[in-house]
Amino acid sequence: MKVGDKVKMSHPGKRDGAVGTIVKLGVPLDSHSCNPCKCGAQINIEGEDWSIHKNFISPVMTTFRSCEFIESINIDVLGNKIESVFVPKPTSVFGGWARHQWLKRYFKKECSITSPGFWKVLIERHGKPKTLIEEDGVFRVKENEE
Repeated sequence: MKVGDKVKMSHPGKRDGAVGTIVKLGVPLDSHSCNPCKCGAQINIEGEDWSIHKNFISPVMTTFRSCEFIESINIDVLGNKIESVFVPKPTSVFGGWARHQWLKRYFKKECSITSPGFWKVLIERHGKPKTLIEEDGVFRVKENEE
């Protein structure tokens, strides 16, 4: 573990199970039998700093996913707006299925998988694709430069 890592507190008390970020390592702890003890860590949880023994924190697995996509808005013959989301062909069947479920959760609709040739046509028509990024359950869209 190092400064900046996300950790989960596993000590009975007020913040059991809380997730925070390591601010400082090697913090002396007064309530420990080692003398001088430097086996503590200072973590920040929602703006509060806590000093705790390193045995009572564990690393938190972080998730990171990303996928390029192109949004297209068209009008049908009746004047209805049709919003479509296109993504490139996946590299594997099961990876593609998992990605599709992930994209569906964000866009709240089905996404169209395109062939490599059609993906190039979409880029020519709509410009560089955007990138959907999820980090630890937080979604954001990155605009790619031309």
